[in-house]
Amino acid sequence: MATFMLPEVIVFWDINFGGESWRTNLNYSYVGGHWNDQISSIIVVSGTWQFWRNANFQPGAGDRDWILGPGYYPWVEASGIPNDQISSFGVRSFGP
Repeated sequence: MATFMLPEVIVFWDINFGGESWRTNLNYSYVGGHWNDQISSIIVVSGTWQFWRNANFQPGAGDRDWILGPGYYPWVEASGIPNDQISSFGVRSFGP
């Protein structure tokens, strides 16, 4: 019997997985006023996730794709994502 694993991500307010955290397996076209432009570290538990600077899954001018697979990302800038700039995110694929 095959095992099915939902994509899952945990975002953190501060660097090195500090501060508030938010665990989800849902897409968010807008992370809400409290989380907007606050994410500094990320754990991708499963799946491949894409992050955007603007709401409604829209990149900022000149942004490259911000795509992360399973792993620990203690500082988003080390992965090419500007700190405190994420406004929406979603599942790109169920696999890595």
